[in-house]
Amino acid sequence: MFRVFCFLLFSSQLAATEVENEINKVFQGFTTRAEDIAILSKLEKQMPYENALDNAQVMAFKCWFSNVSTPNGISEYKQFLETAKPVIQQANNLNLIQELAVCEANQEYTQGNYQTALEHLKPIINTTSVENTISPKQLSTIATAHIVLNRIQLTKGNYQEAFDSAKTAYQLFEKAGNDYEKALALKEIADIHIALYNYELAIEQLQRAKLALTKFNEQEHYKVTDQLAYTYEEKGDLIKAIELYKSIKKDVRRFESDNGYAYILIKLTELNIKLNSLSQADSYLTELNTLSVTDSWILTLYNLTKSEWYLANSQLQAALTSYEKIAGHNQSWPLT
Repeated sequence: MFRVFCFLLFSSQLAATEVENEINKVFQGFTTRAEDIAILSKLEKQMPYENALDNAQVMAFKCWFSNVSTPNGISEYKQFLETAKPVIQQANNLNLIQELAVCEANQEYTQGNYQTALEHLKPIINTTSVENTISPKQLSTIATAHIVLNRIQLTKGNYQEAFDSAKTAYQLFEKAGNDYEKALALKEIADIHIALYNYELAIEQLQRAKLALTKFNEQEHYKVTDQLAYTYEEKGDLIKAIELYKSIKKDVRRFESDNGYAYILIKLTELNIKLNSLSQADSYLTELNTLSVTDSWILTLYNLTKSEWYLANSQLQAALTSYEKIAGHNQSWPLT
């Protein structure tokens, strides 16, 4: 996968192509998260490049890896922006300037700063830009801006505006020939239907996304299956939900940390408790006990599920102990 020898044997012009090709592999959906991080690390180690455009591409790419879920992460992100913006401005490339702005909007949305996010999106989302755009890259950047706008509108409960933005994103990705992001846009549309309790419509969109994502990386395929399982769960079809969660259990174990794998086990435990399959629920709890869970919200879900199991087995004191752990724990819930 990693063609480091190209950088050693050929000219800097080929190096420029390599930078773009490596980044494109990620945006086209053919790499896992671990591979994405490895690509970023490799590209960063070879900076600075002779071509200013290469440096700008790497910095715009790096923005999407920022973690703004903790105070330290936010501080590091702000320091990154101070370094990245001059590098990207120096390259004088409109698409990279817009890409950074969309990434900034997404990071602000993640922090709950919706108005600030919208300010970053306004210069990008306009009819004139789309009509005058020929480059597939620029179309995809504008489409991604609409995805972020859709998420903001959905969080605010503006369902029609969210749907319009998600639909626009889908159409722009289609125009750009970006099948990967087009499939992911179907998941965004499904989220709107789920919020409106239109489960059948959500399932239809997710099944389309699941089929389209089979040719891309395995992680996105099991993520959409997880979303489909959740939809069946919300619909009340617990048996189908269990079937889908079980179908991705091995893949989640392969690619995710103990925290991610614990989530699937928690879901399977919870659903089996609801179906009164207590022995099966117990087997998943036993497996959970072997994991090293560190995320506070996963720990909260874990203790809540254990409490439900204890209650189902009439172990009231044990249930109370689990609830006390929840009450005494500071939760840090992720945005969904």
